[in-house]
Amino acid sequence: MGGSHLCGLHADGSASCFELYEDVHGNIIDHKRSEVPESRLFTQVSAGSTHSCGILESGELLCWGEEIENFALLSAPSGSNFVQMSAGEYFSCAVQDTGRIQCWGKDYCFAEPEPDCIRTPLASDYSQVSVGRTHACALRLDGGVDCWGKPSDALTAPDAHFRSISTGTKHNCGTLTDGSILCWGQSNTNWNP
Repeated sequence: MGGSHLCGLHADGSASCFELYEDVHGNIIDHKRSEVPESRLFTQVSAGSTHSCGILESGELLCWGEEIENFALLSAPSGSNFVQMSAGEYFSCAVQDTGRIQCWGKDYCFAEPEPDCIRTPLASDYSQVSVGRTHACALRLDGGVDCWGKPSDALTAPDAHFRSISTGTKHNCGTLTDGSILCWGQSNTNWNP
């Protein structure tokens, strides 16, 4: 689910996206189907803030939607070896079959230089990536997690072994290998079960 829309896959690999309309309290009160690339079959789709991206059956990336301030949200890297991807608010990332991560869109480490900014990892041992608002995290093949982006508490991943991860605006959660959930980052409440 993106900022104001969501996308999903049908059993045949085609995608559908819907714009969501909220009342003043944040409750969804209406929706309408939004445009998606026609005659394209996907293995995965992900909704960002104003854009969506997907991995085509060929392994290529395709993005559509609206640009924000020339962040190049729709300019996905070329190639046909992508296996997983995540669209965030201002940038997106994808994992190649080699385990390497490529990101596109707004780069917080270069556009707004900060002394403690952590850059996208260059290693080639990742199976999953999840993108939030100003940071991202990736799951290593050994179950560890690496995070990068604008400095925050969300970048300090716990020393644990995960099966999957998901990023939020200023926090992250993951499913540990024993099936329990562990979250870290900024929170107003204690969210770990």
